[in-house]
Amino acid sequence: MAMAALALPRAERAIRVVGLVTATVRVGLDRGVTLVRCRADDIALMEVEPDTLTPVSSGHELAIARALVDERRSFIRPLRFDAGRDAVLPDFVLR
Repeated sequence: MAMAALALPRAERAIRVVGLVTATVRVGLDRGVTLVRCRADDIALMEVEPDTLTPVSSGHELAIARALVDERRSFIRPLRFDAGRDAVLPDFVLR
């Protein structure tokens, strides 16, 4: 979903994509000139609802998140790292 969204012009995207890049950076001198070399080691992309940056993992979750935001509902989005391995998490918790 993230790659498909990034392929669209920005004005046509229904979601935003947040990225995290880990990189190796090397700085050195070559004949008195400072050279910076960078290499991306790993890239992770995450789809988020555009207004609140709430993570979503499908078009269905995006539709629910948009509806909650439009209705000005207070909610939280439980994330997998917040719970044990076997826990079943709701998509959204209304407050």
